[in-house]
This record gives sequence, C-alpha cells and structure tokens, in this order.
Amino acid sequence: MYHIIIILKIKKKVIYNLLFYLYGVAEAGAETGAETGAAGIVTP
Repeated sequence: MYHIIIILKIKKKVIYNLLFYLYGVAEAGAETGAETGAAGIVTP
C-alpha cells in the first residue's frame, strides 16, 4: 500500500511538470507568434 502512494506522488509530480512545461511552451509560442505577426504587419 505504501509503495502505491509513492508511485502516485511521483506520477502527480510528473504530471504537474508536464503541465508547467506545456504552459511554458504555449506562452513562448504565443510570444513568438505575436512577434512574427507584428513583424509581418510592419514589413509585408
């Protein structure tokens, strides 16, 4: 029973790390997308 709890804790940590990673990628993608979009408007 104790081993299952440890595995669940590890999995939860991995899931949170993945979520933060994906959120970070989405944020970075939005920033670069906005920059390239603005550059496209300024220099057509």
